[in-house]
Amino acid sequence: MNSLALLDDGNSLALLEDGNSLALLEDGNSLALLEDGNSLALLEDGNSLALLEDGNSLALLEDGNSLALLEDGNSLALLEDGNSLALLEDGNSLALLDDGNSLTLLDDGNSLALLDDENSLALLEDGKVLALLEDGKVLALLEDGKVLALLEEEKVLALLEEGNSLALLEEGNSLALLEDGNSLALLEDRKQLT
Repeated sequence: MNSLALLDDGNSLALLEDGNSLALLEDGNSLALLEDGNSLALLEDGNSLALLEDGNSLALLEDGNSLALLEDGNSLALLEDGNSLALLEDGNSLALLDDGNSLTLLDDGNSLALLDDENSLALLEDGKVLALLEDGKVLALLEDGKVLALLEEEKVLALLEEGNSLALLEEGNSLALLEDGNSLALLEDRKQLT
């Protein structure tokens, strides 16, 4: 009824249609198009790309840019060799990879992570919990409620706070500060006082 087929050796194409499904092949461009309901696929050798779509999911591949895009509901992924990046998104979570900058971004609700080789930093946040790492300064910041920690190799300091208690360490001055309630202690190599 709705099905037909067309063959032409000059153009080397074939078209098939049955209901909502159809297929197109052409040797000149080496492409194939398939559609069944909401799903379709496109292949082309010139650009080496493939497009797949089923409902909300689709995929795109292209050798020129070496990219692939996948989307299913709210989730998608993007890959590109030129920039070597991948983007994934599912609900509120996403991830980004880029070899040029060597960064990764992850986001799920309130949690996220960022990595960058140039700065070598990673940021994690979930609720009130976060962490930051950077090789240039080599620091790490962690916060969970009132608990946090800071590390830096240049000054080699660490700050910890939980409730009213905190501690500070720094190798340059070799001091440590501890406070819990009304009690505190200070240590310094040069003066060594409490």
